[in-house]
Amino acid sequence: MALRGSGRGGHLTSRGSQIDDSIMVEERMPRQDSEVQPALKPAMLAELRVLSRAMRRLWCVLKVAPLTLAPGHENHSQQVARFSLRIARALKCSDQQCQRIYRAAYLHDVGSIAVPPPILRKSGTLTAPERAAMQIHPLISRELLGAFLPTADLAGIALSHHERYDGGGYPHGLQGTKIPVEARVLAVADSLDAMLSRRPYREKLSSTVARDELTREAGRQFDPGIVEALVRAGGW
Repeated sequence: MALRGSGRGGHLTSRGSQIDDSIMVEERMPRQDSEVQPALKPAMLAELRVLSRAMRRLWCVLKVAPLTLAPGHENHSQQVARFSLRIARALKCSDQQCQRIYRAAYLHDVGSIAVPPPILRKSGTLTAPERAAMQIHPLISRELLGAFLPTADLAGIALSHHERYDGGGYPHGLQGTKIPVEARVLAVADSLDAMLSRRPYREKLSSTVARDELTREAGRQFDPGIVEALVRAGGW
């Protein structure tokens, strides 16, 4: 069973987000100090605040309200970022790589603004033209993030998050380790949140079914080592 992931929608929101249930990204700072771990590195919090401000500027320039594009998916990017960070830690990635994965996950679907909302909300099977329209969103994400962020690494991760481990993904049909490891992490986290959330085309799945589907697609859609890391990390 090929998993759709969030290619059907899932957008950034102006609400706060958490890193691993402890680190708040400032769109609106938490009212209670207990929501932020005292041990949080100031440099990392500062980076996340910059990221959040960049996201707000992006939506302002584009003159679009993200929550109007796919109602009900306002927490998608935060959840994908949280799952991605959990996987990265299970893989024992460096702090710098964990931060890079988190930031890319938080912004990965910004290109969905280029997809007509009726396609994002469609409950039935997409037609070939609709599928083609959907599949441009990683390219748009790369262009937008490349234009608004000071480094190109996040844009490259967002570009590749719909590639498949077996080479059957898009936009470039990359295979195996030719897909950036950060994008391979993001692909697993993205599909996990899609399965655990209600979508226009189906109800949400249980965590057991989601785990079984990820395991079934390991080596085909997903990097098997990354699926193993997610299952090992648990907590979802």
